[in-house]
Amino acid sequence: MIARLLNTFGLLLILCCLGCEQTPTKIPSASNDPAVQDQPADAQADPPPGEVKAGKVDAGEANAGKPVVEAESIAVADDLQPDAAVAEIIQPYMEQMHASMDEVIGQAAADITRGRPESALGNLVADALLWHANKISPEQVDISLVNNGGIRLPALMKGPIRVADIYQLVPFDNRVVILTLSGQQIEDLLISMAKKGGEPMSGLTYKIDRDETQVREIRIGQQALVPTATYRLATLDYLASIGREYQILQDAASRVDDTVFLRDAMVTYIRQLNVIEPTLDGRVSYEE
Repeated sequence: MIARLLNTFGLLLILCCLGCEQTPTKIPSASNDPAVQDQPADAQADPPPGEVKAGKVDAGEANAGKPVVEAESIAVADDLQPDAAVAEIIQPYMEQMHASMDEVIGQAAADITRGRPESALGNLVADALLWHANKISPEQVDISLVNNGGIRLPALMKGPIRVADIYQLVPFDNRVVILTLSGQQIEDLLISMAKKGGEPMSGLTYKIDRDETQVREIRIGQQALVPTATYRLATLDYLASIGREYQILQDAASRVDDTVFLRDAMVTYIRQLNVIEPTLDGRVSYEE
């Protein structure tokens, strides 16, 4: 329901902007898409002849003799006045969207903060992912993994948790996937994560050595990790498909894709818990 409202509102917002009085200006490109964020630094280098540059299409030598196309960037600024007719069409959708986003789905008993190697906020997100994966899977899902980079708020503050808070917390269109990995692959994955001080996970415990090059005492549930055993891990399609940090996920023996976004799984998870207590249980820690 929320996704349909957002898609409809986005389309209508574009129509509204087209009816505004606008002033041409040069604006930077931006994206919340993780795939776009992962582009190399030269992705915004000077374009070749014939492509848009600084608000103008220059035919260049390669297109000599062809018509020159003029173009301009249109900025959407706060002082623009919307088209009244289009604004009237949008209004009921805006009201529905705001009502959906403002819905209180739970209560944070205290501030739930982000950090490394373990944090209450990371644990909440990873626990929600593992809960959802086991809800949809006919087979047991053992552990879950999310990345700190996908958690975009430093904290959920004490008090009411709204749908909008979760959409800001995990805003990307990351769908849930379930992978089959060997114990050795999981150990190698944890070593890769140790170099960054760990990532949010659920369903396991382990320790990182002080120089962040090795991991020890890995336990899945209550059992020691067996390198030759098979385990099932829930994660995000971004990490399993194009994430450059943990490419071992792309070597999984099997993969099952779900259609649910992580943020929607979190909304459902928080609704059924109602009161969220910040939890630090030592699942990831440094060796003493």
